[in-house]
Amino acid sequence: MVPRRTQEWRLTHEGEVRILIPRYGKSSLGRWVAARLGRPHITVNLDRLGSAVWQACDGSTSVGGIAHRLEETFGDDAAPIHERLATFLKELERGRFIKWKG
Repeated sequence: MVPRRTQEWRLTHEGEVRILIPRYGKSSLGRWVAARLGRPHITVNLDRLGSAVWQACDGSTSVGGIAHRLEETFGDDAAPIHERLATFLKELERGRFIKWKG
């Protein structure tokens, strides 16, 4: 299975991901309200490991490929990698931050 991001995001100066969630929804009305009231996004800040997973959710890298990248990058700091990755991806799916491709 291949996860794909569904939300806009930015990379901080520290190299960590900040997910931007539209405060008033993605509809034209929501965008209109956000433009008038300011602060159009709620942000979710990810740590180094979460940021690496998020960036790998590119719609072409499989879960196995993500796990392999994490093992190469973080080594034992990411252990137990498969359990942590599965839990994090479930949370991203529950929050509608990712969708699955075949």
